[in-house]
Amino acid sequence: MVLRSARKTVVVVVALLAILAGVCAPARAHVGADAAAEKKGKGPVVVIGFSGVSWTNVTRKTAPNLYAFGKKAAVSNIVARTIRETTCPIEGWIALGSSQRTIDDGCRIPTVDGAKPARWGELKKSNSTSSYSAKIGRLGQSLESRKTFAIGPGAALALATEQGRIPGHYADLEPLPLSGEDADVDAAARAYSRSDAELTVVDLGSVRYPGNELSADHPVEVPGVSERMREYFTPEGRIPESVTRQVSSIDSRFGRLVKQIRKKTPHATIVAANVGDADSARPHLGYFAATGPRIGGPSLATSDSTRQPGLVQLTDIMPTLIGWLGGDISAPEGVVGSSITTVESDDGAANIAHLTEDHQRTQVTRSLSGPFYVLLASLLAVLLGMWAIRKSPKWTENRERFFLQLSALTAALPVSTLLVNLIPWWRMRNPSAGLLTGLVLVAAVIALVALKGKSPFFPSAVIGGITAATLALDVALDGLWRGYSLQLASLLGTQPLVGWRFYGFSNNAVAMFVAGLVLALTWYSSRFSKKASAVAILGVGACAVVLDGLAVFGADFGGPPVIVVGLGVLLTMVVGKRLTWRRFAAVFAAAVAVSFVFALLDYLQPAPRRSHLGKFLGSFLDGGGLGIVRRKAAQIFGGNILLIPVVLAILAAVCFVCWRLARRGVFARFRIEDHVMRRSVVSLVSALTVAAMLNDSGITMPAVGMIVAVPLWFVAALRTEESSDAS
Repeated sequence: MVLRSARKTVVVVVALLAILAGVCAPARAHVGADAAAEKKGKGPVVVIGFSGVSWTNVTRKTAPNLYAFGKKAAVSNIVARTIRETTCPIEGWIALGSSQRTIDDGCRIPTVDGAKPARWGELKKSNSTSSYSAKIGRLGQSLESRKTFAIGPGAALALATEQGRIPGHYADLEPLPLSGEDADVDAAARAYSRSDAELTVVDLGSVRYPGNELSADHPVEVPGVSERMREYFTPEGRIPESVTRQVSSIDSRFGRLVKQIRKKTPHATIVAANVGDADSARPHLGYFAATGPRIGGPSLATSDSTRQPGLVQLTDIMPTLIGWLGGDISAPEGVVGSSITTVESDDGAANIAHLTEDHQRTQVTRSLSGPFYVLLASLLAVLLGMWAIRKSPKWTENRERFFLQLSALTAALPVSTLLVNLIPWWRMRNPSAGLLTGLVLVAAVIALVALKGKSPFFPSAVIGGITAATLALDVALDGLWRGYSLQLASLLGTQPLVGWRFYGFSNNAVAMFVAGLVLALTWYSSRFSKKASAVAILGVGACAVVLDGLAVFGADFGGPPVIVVGLGVLLTMVVGKRLTWRRFAAVFAAAVAVSFVFALLDYLQPAPRRSHLGKFLGSFLDGGGLGIVRRKAAQIFGGNILLIPVVLAILAAVCFVCWRLARRGVFARFRIEDHVMRRSVVSLVSALTVAAMLNDSGITMPAVGMIVAVPLWFVAALRTEESSDAS
């Protein structure tokens, strides 16, 4: 009867969510698509690129032309991230022309050698052998039969064919002087006056921070680990005056060029985009604005690669251009980006202010993320120390009260990093102070509510339930109605500057989610019958797996196995079955199979509508599976893939020793007597072990999950001891 009822519950839940996803996915993909399809072929397309310009640089005073253009355009922040944390101009231009993650061995200024971009053969080789096996030159190859015009060396990189030949015409453009003084602001405009191309790409130059100046022969040194880590602990400084002057110089070129474009080709679609960073250590979100018949007027730009209004990726530009320039040109396989669409928002000045705030939000959370991880580790260390002395004479009633409060506060901090984003702290005079103050206040309220109940596991139920519910609602609402996810630009969530994930469940979110589910459902199983508990675990588990794995919501491959293992182990213990290696292996196999089913469903959609989940499976089917596995494994082990066999050998030895000790009964003395605590610990440890094995975050996921669970286990154990002593 238990299995029959549970099976009915699972079927109903999965069916409802599948219907919901089927209704919502086409609706989401429809945004802006019909309008773009109707406007194909209307006038030429002009892409104006530059490096080092963000919306924080663009004001009515410093860059009046870029600001005025943005007020009447579809605008967004653009993520220029390729492989490294920062993107140099050469990497940005070849990424624009390939829609793949690209790399260069150093940061140089782009140049053209004769009729070919300089160092093309070197760039092609280094990218084909990189971890992403990027094939550069795909845009030029796709448009080889069309009229194109490249103005400036960066534009030549974007439009070059796979062989390095520049199709169509090329006009050289002197690089931007680092002094910010441009003696020939009309150069780009004069070059465009000779254009009769369907697609013109213009390189207006690169803005660089002091000490990061570019040359053709001497690359800027890539910052080391310590320098890059320092950016996670230090706030962004003031914009140097030299940078402001360079932005103003680009703005002057831009204004003259746009005036010439509108004079010569009034129906042209103009795209202005930042393609790289101004600093080799700290990344920034960049300027993006587009207007014309194909994209419309004031609005927020977005794409299926980000699903966030006001946020696109550099790799989205190539698929967009391919779509605009005719249906007879199909986008090549392996692209990272998606076509850019728009979300209605007709107040241009408000759009720009919104994007500036989003940029500030990302920079603040980036600079505070390092100290926050240190804070969490320190709090856990303090709790461990206090737990160790709890039976000493120094353990007083006041210390115990403080211990309980600190434990609940620590466990509530992870979910508070999401809930605090409901407060617009980034608009405060001191955003950093506003974020930290709001974070502590939200966590304190949750902790006080959790400690109201006297049951040992009531705090686990409250904090675990709030954590799981917050993430579930965040992902579900973000999937149904595009918006700025609570996870995006949060201290434990996804960072837009990193450029890997913008929607769904991040790895840290999965760890928090499964910890919350296990803690809440374990408490539920201690309060209700075996039958009711089994039905609840199966029903909630089905919802959680569908929410995490379905492309329209979580779009996560590594998350469903973690959830299935955690709740599968919990269900096995709740129904009274013995947890054997064979049963655990069966649960794990089923968990991995579920992820492949979700990936297959996404892969069966048309290529432009696939999330990265379907693209991930597509890479496997196209023969790139080993490369992906190798890259993910290298990320787990800090980039050193040679450590993998060493670590696997150590794990095998540890498992063998544990097995021999278990056979001798050595672990019997460490057995957790309380069956509720045992269910919680075994289930979550199993899930987080699988998380560390299947995801590229390595030990970060188990660490985040334990930050939620361990303090609550302390609370439950202490209250259980008190109940035993009282009786």
